[in-house]
Amino acid sequence: MNSKKDMLVIDGSEGGGSILRISLAFSILTKTPIRVINIRAKRPQPGIKEQHLQGVIALSDLCNGRIKGAFLGSKEIEFYPSDKLKKYIFVKISTAGSVGLVLYPLILASIKLKELRVRIVGGATFGKWAPPITFLEYATFEMLRKIGIDVKLNVIRHGFYPKGQAEVEAKILVKDKLNPLNLEEQEEIEQIIAISTTSNDLKRREVAERQNKAFLDEVRRILSEKEIKIDNILTKEDYVDSASSGSCIVAMIKTKNYILASDALGELKIRAEDLGREVARNLFKIYFSGATLDEHLADQLIPFLSLVGNSSFIIPNITEHIKNSIWLSKLFTKREIITKENKIEIS
Repeated sequence: MNSKKDMLVIDGSEGGGSILRISLAFSILTKTPIRVINIRAKRPQPGIKEQHLQGVIALSDLCNGRIKGAFLGSKEIEFYPSDKLKKYIFVKISTAGSVGLVLYPLILASIKLKELRVRIVGGATFGKWAPPITFLEYATFEMLRKIGIDVKLNVIRHGFYPKGQAEVEAKILVKDKLNPLNLEEQEEIEQIIAISTTSNDLKRREVAERQNKAFLDEVRRILSEKEIKIDNILTKEDYVDSASSGSCIVAMIKTKNYILASDALGELKIRAEDLGREVARNLFKIYFSGATLDEHLADQLIPFLSLVGNSSFIIPNITEHIKNSIWLSKLFTKREIITKENKIEIS
């Protein structure tokens, strides 16, 4: 496909930047030129923002593609991918846009390349309305390894909202044959872990320790109430250099074959203890739903699994993000993806 009459037109009005990111990655993988219209049309500030723009530019750079409409505020782009893929990409983000959201579609597109190195300067490793870098590192990337995609992350400098100014390097290695995931039954809990990452200026107030202690206390209360015995419960505190004050807690339930995860970003009017308890309650809400993947992790894995096929898993509920991931994955891969209540099956 290389002409306008062969172009795939995608309406981005029903979602956010994820429609744009996933579409461009799939465009590279399938060599399909695309036009994305009504980008983020229903958001308070519609059109392309900085993190979307830098992601678009990075994907275009990755494949030496041609792109029209790549500017801030743009509500429509045309993208023409090429086969001339690079093995190194440099991205600069001038705002606190999410590092993870820029990195994610590059990982998806790298399936075609097998190996890719990425360096991102600027942006936030812990930003609003985006997966924290620790969620990606300890949950998403762990599940991608099971599929056959190894992402090695080196965080040189963390960045919190609103200043960002992070610096991150990633190396992506993709195996020749990718593996499906069949997660149709809940498994025994092997480990519960919470990781609190906090800027150095909050160390005196012991914010990371307070988040983790509240998490631990709430987990023990829930386990006692449900008469569940788990011995392997760990907490980890990381104090880091960053241009802005901030904190984040990411917690996981790990089994032999899957991970359930929950996270929360610290805010000025929210006590560290409240944040820790909130994450614990949400994590076990996911677990007691019978899920084998949480909503965020499922949303991130669906495009990858649509390329592999023969996969299935259970989620707590089907979100708009998941609906969009399924829609786009079916559009580009022609896979049959069936939802039965909260179970997703990929043919």
